[in-house]
Amino acid sequence: MAIRTLPHLSTLLRDAFRLAWSHVGTLIALATVPFVPLLLFSPFIVQVLLAVNQGAASLGAIVFYVSSWTAVLALLGLLLGFVVSVVSTAGIFFTLAGTSDPGPRAALRTGMERWIAFVWTWLLSVFAVALSLLPGMLFFWWARIGLQPVLEGSGLSLFALIVALLLVLPAFIVASWYAFSLIPAARGDAWGSDALRISHRLVAGVTGQVFGLLFAWFLFELLFSILLNAFFPGLPLFTGFVYYYTTTILGSAYLVVIYQALRRA
Repeated sequence: MAIRTLPHLSTLLRDAFRLAWSHVGTLIALATVPFVPLLLFSPFIVQVLLAVNQGAASLGAIVFYVSSWTAVLALLGLLLGFVVSVVSTAGIFFTLAGTSDPGPRAALRTGMERWIAFVWTWLLSVFAVALSLLPGMLFFWWARIGLQPVLEGSGLSLFALIVALLLVLPAFIVASWYAFSLIPAARGDAWGSDALRISHRLVAGVTGQVFGLLFAWFLFELLFSILLNAFFPGLPLFTGFVYYYTTTILGSAYLVVIYQALRRA
């Protein structure tokens, strides 16, 4: 059986940048769409700011200034924001994984058609990761509540921490297995457990490489955030937008590039 290998990190990052750049207009439009429902928060935010300006210091005092209709609008905006974010994300993956740029309208329409399948696939992958986290979380809770006096008295607290970390490690493996399940869901190839199986089958045999590539992207996002705050101090709104658009667009392209590399390997 031939040994499967993936391209180097630099190659994948270069390909991800090229892929994102070739669809940049559509991707920026899709990434902007989730902000539209936030307009429903505007009256609520204005009333909260007015309350603070009038000297309201407690939650009860602020509530006095907030009308019921603005609270309903804010709740509606929250629900719509979730749905629109899902539709937008599905549209982004559909755009990046396709052979041509469909344009924002076609991508959103496709995302809307597949958003339930997309959400179900996402929920299953989150559940699988959470389930694999459970032993480590339970042991950590047990060590803190039940074993804390014994562990501190015997100097074994470090041992308990190491055991908890070892029990958490399977969650990172599971997350690597199912990291690409949303792409076939967005493409319409499969969804739910079938999409998870496709992702698992692709990652099988190169789990360590995939985990390393995903961890490298995590480090990139962390470094990018630090550099943005260092070069643009005091501009949280600007840095927030730059970070959001960069990580959303380039991060999605990075996942799609790895997915395509896995299919070729």
